[in-house]
Amino acid sequence: KDMVIQGLNEGQYVLYNDFEVFKYYFIGGQFPMNFLVLLIRIILASYGAVIGDLAGSFLKRRFDIKSGAPFWIVDQLDF
Repeated sequence: KDMVIQGLNEGQYVLYNDFEVFKYYFIGGQFPMNFLVLLIRIILASYGAVIGDLAGSFLKRRFDIKSGAPFWIVDQLDF
């Protein structure tokens, strides 16, 4: 019986510890700041994707590559 209780307690500790790691490293911390940090990350990721696409299109046009043709440095991910 003691092993079962100890196992349950350790499992709860691991679950709680994983939640704390997720909360601080992916969401951004405690309540007032976490939404602000998450919003800033979303905005930066969105603008980064758009600016990256613009830079890739600019390079493709500068190197005179046809529309839709692959370019080795820009088209690394195939969606």
